[in-house]
Amino acid sequence: MPGSAQEIRYINRDENTHLWLFRNIIKELQLEEPEIFTEELKEELIKCGHKFKTKSDTEVIIHGYEEYGYDIVNKLRGMFAFVIWDKKNEKLFGARDYFGIKPFYYYLNEDKFIYGSEIKSFLEHPNFKKELNTNALENYLTFQYSPTNETFFKKIIKNA
Repeated sequence: MPGSAQEIRYINRDENTHLWLFRNIIKELQLEEPEIFTEELKEELIKCGHKFKTKSDTEVIIHGYEEYGYDIVNKLRGMFAFVIWDKKNEKLFGARDYFGIKPFYYYLNEDKFIYGSEIKSFLEHPNFKKELNTNALENYLTFQYSPTNETFFKKIIKNA
């Protein structure tokens, strides 16, 4: 709903993680030092009835997702990588800029989803299993880089 933000709370500000409560929708957004140009988008959203409480690009993305859904990525310009958990629709949506300037890695096993902009952020997570991905190692030894979205760790995928 446009302008439905009842409360905006910042959680864990040092790590750029923000949690917004929009009526019965909870969206978590992780941004790694984004450089997004959102002024025009913000003006467009205001015309649609959205009300902003901050000057944050993060809030613009949340309102944009609320208005445009997945199509929000077509409205963003700049470097970004983010994940939004849409509690109301029980959907997880992640995206990164088209040129891949901001990396986006994720790990998925039977019941855990972990994401981050650097693989090292996974290493201390208690649900992350450190297993060597021999396929990626073989590619690296052959080409001196990984031509696929695989990484050196099993089940960590680079969104390419």
